[in-house]
Amino acid sequence: MPNGLSCSGLGSADNSVKDEDDLIADYRKGVTGLVANLRRIEVPEVKNLNVFHETIELMFDDDIPKWLLKIGVYRSIDILEVSTVIMFTRGVLSCLRYLETKHWNEEERRN
Repeated sequence: MPNGLSCSGLGSADNSVKDEDDLIADYRKGVTGLVANLRRIEVPEVKNLNVFHETIELMFDDDIPKWLLKIGVYRSIDILEVSTVIMFTRGVLSCLRYLETKHWNEEERRN
């Protein structure tokens, strides 16, 4: 996870947090200062902070489909759920595309 970005599963979303595109743009530009280096994101609907953490990292990844291929179907579904909650559109669309094109084996179809 990028330096200065923390997450918590409790509380409510901070209205001062920029949208995902601005956060990513600031990160890639190397913007400095207190506001640019520290972001606190709280989403009460997220139960698994590891998946939340991975989803935030995914925002900064240039090759989401490759990343989803590595983690597999079950984790992609978890990422899809978190992406939906935090309104990470690129994550939602990437997960849906991956899951639509995935050839499911018997075990995955039963679950």
